[in-house]
Amino acid sequence: MIVRRKLSSFRDAPVPSRLLGARSALDRFLDKLAATQAETLVGLVRFHSRARVLIHPGPIHPVATQMNTSIHWDSTGSGTNIADGLNVATREFTRFPKAAKRKIILLTDGGSNQGEDPVLVAASIKAAGIQLDIICIGGSPDDINEPDLKKMASIVDGELRCWFIKSVDGLMLRFEALALREIR
Repeated sequence: MIVRRKLSSFRDAPVPSRLLGARSALDRFLDKLAATQAETLVGLVRFHSRARVLIHPGPIHPVATQMNTSIHWDSTGSGTNIADGLNVATREFTRFPKAAKRKIILLTDGGSNQGEDPVLVAASIKAAGIQLDIICIGGSPDDINEPDLKKMASIVDGELRCWFIKSVDGLMLRFEALALREIR
């Protein structure tokens, strides 16, 4: 399950490049998974002040097609309600109670300023056995609530699953690395 928030500008990339970069990164991620794990289910949640499922979890190929043809990647909205995005993503997992591996990838450009405490929501998600990978994007770690986002992220094999990304190219590389890690 991929959870994404509207993307504010990277300091080194204009808005169109940033949005296209995020979409390209997700496309590459899905392509890598589809090549070796076609049975993997993927969904997409967008959030601002409220979360909304853009694509319910399903097989990679139809999701990739749906992303390419019908999703409008807007950057409108105000506020950041990370907890709502995580809660909506978690509810989507209830449709597949026997899924062997459950993971949420949170892509955010800031800290939460609305809704429940996302650190507490993340703790309950991880306690339910769902891995939480967080990709923070923006100009610098000071532009996001890095301490809370690090508290929210899972630790897998001693590795904190939270990364700060400074550029569109870095974002694409991170998603590709996540996909490659999944297919090993």
